[in-house]
Amino acid sequence: MIATTTTVLTNGTTVANKEQAQNIPATILYCIGGFIMGLGYAPFYCLSLVYIDNNVEDVHDTAKYVSIVMACYTVGPIVGFGAGAAFLKLYVTLGETYLTEADSQWIGAYWVGYFVFAGFLITFVFLLCMYPKKLPETPKLNTAKEDIKLEDNCKSASEKADRLAEEIEVAIPAARNITGLFKSLGRLFTNPLYLLVMLANCTAGYYTSGWTGFLPKYFETVFNFSSSDASIYGGALPPLFGAVAVFVGGFLTSKYKLSLQKNVIFLTVGTGLGAVFLIPTHFLTCEQFSSQLSPANTSSCVDPCKCDADMYVPLCYDGQTYKSPCIVGCDGYTTIDDKIHYTGCLCGQNITMVDGICQPETCNAPYIYMVCAIFSMASLGSCVSVGINIIMRSVSEDDKSFALGIQSSLASLLAWIPAPILYGTIIDSTCNIWEFPGAKDRGYCMEYFNTEYKTKYLWMTLGTVAVTCLLCAAAIPASGMKKYKELEKLQEKANAAEESKPEENGKLEVSPAL
Repeated sequence: MIATTTTVLTNGTTVANKEQAQNIPATILYCIGGFIMGLGYAPFYCLSLVYIDNNVEDVHDTAKYVSIVMACYTVGPIVGFGAGAAFLKLYVTLGETYLTEADSQWIGAYWVGYFVFAGFLITFVFLLCMYPKKLPETPKLNTAKEDIKLEDNCKSASEKADRLAEEIEVAIPAARNITGLFKSLGRLFTNPLYLLVMLANCTAGYYTSGWTGFLPKYFETVFNFSSSDASIYGGALPPLFGAVAVFVGGFLTSKYKLSLQKNVIFLTVGTGLGAVFLIPTHFLTCEQFSSQLSPANTSSCVDPCKCDADMYVPLCYDGQTYKSPCIVGCDGYTTIDDKIHYTGCLCGQNITMVDGICQPETCNAPYIYMVCAIFSMASLGSCVSVGINIIMRSVSEDDKSFALGIQSSLASLLAWIPAPILYGTIIDSTCNIWEFPGAKDRGYCMEYFNTEYKTKYLWMTLGTVAVTCLLCAAAIPASGMKKYKELEKLQEKANAAEESKPEENGKLEVSPAL
C-alpha cells in the first residue's frame, strides 16, 4: 500500500479547531496591515487629486492628469500579480520538495512579495519626506487673493475681487469646524448628481473588489490553471488593459472638452459596455471531471482504517478523477518529467494513474474568457478618471477634498469591505469537497461544482454592474440641472480670470473708463 503524503488523522474536528486557532495571529496581522495601508491611501485620494485639479490651467485638463495618476495606481496590482506569479513558482519553504506546481497540495512562496515590495515602499517614504511641510497655494487661489488686494486701487477692482472670491470660495474651508462640517455634509447629501455618482462608485466597487479580485481564483478553479498562470491570465493581463483605458478615458474627455453632462453620458456608456462584454462568459467553460469518492472494485484491497476519508490528492485515469491514491489501492509511485505517476492502482491491476485532476484534451474557453475580461475592464477602466472629474465638477471648491473623502469612505464601507466577503460566501456555497467536511471549521474547499460556481460568480457581477449603469443613467438628467450649469460657468470664469491676469511688471491694467 502506498504511503500517504499527509498524516492520517481520524479526528477532523480537532485538527480544524487547531488550525483555526493557529490562523488567528496571521489574520490579526493582515487586518493591521490593511488598516495602515488605508491610512496611507486616504491623503493620496482626497488631497492629491484636488491639488492637481486646482493647478491645471484649464478645467478640462483635470481628467487627463487625474487619469495619469490613477493609471499608475492601477499598474501596482498588475506588477504585484506578475511578481506573485514568479514567487508562486517557488515552494513556500523555498526548499526542495517532491511536489510539483500542478499538484493540488502545492503552496507557493506567497510571502516573498511582502518583503520585496516593503523595501520599495520604505524607499519612497524617504522621497515623500522631502516635500515641504506646507504645499504652495494653488494659482487659482493666489489669483483671487491678489485680486482682493486691489480694493484700494479702484472700485471696479474691489467688486471684481468680491465676485471672484465668492465664486471660487477662497474662505477657510467650512469643514474645519464642527458647524462647517455639518454644513458641508448638508451640501453634499443634498447634491443629487454627487449622490448618484458616489453610489455608482460604491456598486462598481463590487466589480473591482469582487469580480476582479477573485478572477485569478476563477481561472485556477474553473479552468484548472496553476497558481502562477492564473495570476498572469486572470490577475495581470486584463487589469493591464484596464490601466491603459484609465488614461485613454481621461485623455478623451480632456481633448474634446466634454461638458459635465457629456461626462456623465460617457460614464453611463462605459459602464454599460462593461456589462455587455461579461455576458458571453456565461457560455465559456471546460469539461469538469468530478472526483469519484470510492470505486466499487477496490473494496477487496483497501483498508478503510488506513485511508483518511478526508484526504484529497486527486489523480486521473481514463477520463475519471479519483479522490486519492489510497482509496483506489495504489501501491507505489514514480516521478516522470516532474509529474507523479501512481502505480499498481485498482488492486494490483497494473494500472498507472497520473497525479492531478483530469483535463480536457483541448479547451479554448479560458483564452476567450480572458479577451472578454479585457474588454470589460477596459470599458469600466475608461470611466475611472471621468467619475472623479464629475465629482470635482459637481461640488464647490471648498467641498472637493471632503467630497472625495466621503465617497472613498462609503465605497470602502459599502463595497470594498463587504464585496470580498460576499463573493467568498457565494463561491464557498458551490464547494463539492471540503478539507474537513464534518468539522465546524470546514477548512478550505478542494473541489467546486464549476457550473454552479461560474453561474453565481457571473450573475452576482452582472447585477452590481447593471445597478451601476442605472445610477449613471439617472445622473444624466440630474447633470442638466441649472445649478450645475451655473457652477460650470463659474469654474470657467475662474480659469479665464487666471489666464487674463496681467503679469508684466506686476502692474494692473486699468480701464480707460475709470
